[in-house]
Amino acid sequence: MLKQTTPTKDYYKQSNTTKKKRSHDIRFSPTVIIIISIVILSVLLILLEVSHITYISHSRISSLIKRGKLITCLIVGVDDITYKRSRTDTMVLAIYNPTVKRMALVSLPRDIRIEDELGYMKLNALYASRGINALRRYAEELTGLEIPYYVIINLKGFEYLVDMVGGVDVYADAHYTYHDHAANLAIDIPRGINHLDGRKALHYVRYRADGHGDIGRMERQKEIILSLFNKTMINNSFFKEKPAIKLKMLMKYVRVNFDFREIKQIFKLRHDFDYNHILLRKIPCQLSSLSSYLEINPDAVRAAIDRYVQELNQLMPDVTKDTIDIRVENGSGISGAATRVRERLVRNGFNVLEFGNAARNDYERTVVLNQSGNIEAAELVAKYLHCNDVYTKIDKTVTTDVKVIVGKNYLNLK
Repeated sequence: MLKQTTPTKDYYKQSNTTKKKRSHDIRFSPTVIIIISIVILSVLLILLEVSHITYISHSRISSLIKRGKLITCLIVGVDDITYKRSRTDTMVLAIYNPTVKRMALVSLPRDIRIEDELGYMKLNALYASRGINALRRYAEELTGLEIPYYVIINLKGFEYLVDMVGGVDVYADAHYTYHDHAANLAIDIPRGINHLDGRKALHYVRYRADGHGDIGRMERQKEIILSLFNKTMINNSFFKEKPAIKLKMLMKYVRVNFDFREIKQIFKLRHDFDYNHILLRKIPCQLSSLSSYLEINPDAVRAAIDRYVQELNQLMPDVTKDTIDIRVENGSGISGAATRVRERLVRNGFNVLEFGNAARNDYERTVVLNQSGNIEAAELVAKYLHCNDVYTKIDKTVTTDVKVIVGKNYLNLK
């Protein structure tokens, strides 16, 4: 039985002296972790299918879907999946409602204070000391939910995944440059549209010198992984080359307790899953007055989980032209370009709330930016402009959903 108690001074001193300093690590946001999981499981299935491995049709997941029951999975990110004593900085509970096809991602803070027969520890040490099943049982006890599934991901496999699908495309709104000779890290990503290989993609998600710190870094992580996910789902033919080798490599980075029938069912869910309305929530907790631990109230946690589940039951409205708020900027240097594009959008029923000049006027191509996190809205705008350059660039400081930056090619847009 795991519980919360107040740690003794001796134990706290010991935990501080034995704690290793970790610098330049890669911490991913909950949204990124879940998408990495879906990508990895999907890629595994593609490789297995092209390797001519067959499945039994029935699975527990398909049974849960038919009965409209919640599907829950604990997702854990680690630095070294082969090292049994590895700690985890990322723990996310994924709760999927198959009826409304929506998911909630509930973060489990790593600094929650717990106690068992081994003594006091933070939650992220439980995986290292007792393994994934102990961590999963604790999450069940804490939330009151049955959590039959888990995914353990080595986040260092991120670079390999990007390379395996041929790289990803991103839009950098500034020139990202940073050098740390001690860490042997040199980041140099120019402003504008970039095609990134695994190494460059890793640099992109590590960069945090833009004045926005971890918030900016988390948004860039979402951009990369969403791009990776879209490319994985579209370019299935890529995996037909040497699938057995790729499958063997990929299995170095992931551990799951799904069987392959269930992986196949997860893969099928991708067509109906609402990626635009993922609920991001966290376990309610507060700082301890005694240490760097976080305290939780079990009753408050259960109440919060109940609220999150109720939120999942709500159907989201469809995205239509009249529900999208747009800003149009002229980045072409051609007088009147933004006005013409604005008029075209308004004629087609869109709401253009703002228009003006972009920060620079050397855009060769028109780009459509998803600012709200709803990629469906950006894609709908791009469709009417016949624009192929759509990128995610979340900006919670603005009031519009989509930004259109008009490039010099706008006259060629139909």
